[in-house]
Amino acid sequence: MSKDINITDIVIHVHLELSKEQRANLQQAVHACEGVLSDCFMDDEHPHVFTVAYNSDLITSQQVLKQVRTWDPEATMVGL
Repeated sequence: MSKDINITDIVIHVHLELSKEQRANLQQAVHACEGVLSDCFMDDEHPHVFTVAYNSDLITSQQVLKQVRTWDPEATMVGL
């Protein structure tokens, strides 16, 4: 028997001036959160756009944003 999961996608805008190293650290921290299924930054033309897919039964969008804000306190969320 398989169990369905609720997958939600969000887009978070971070500061344009985050370095590649800072973005990698942010991505690693978010990916380590229970319930996060995938995360990625857009291409080099849009390094401020961060997409996260997560199981909304295990983590909320606000919890994801809170983790991102440890790296960029002014990060903002946009739903898909």
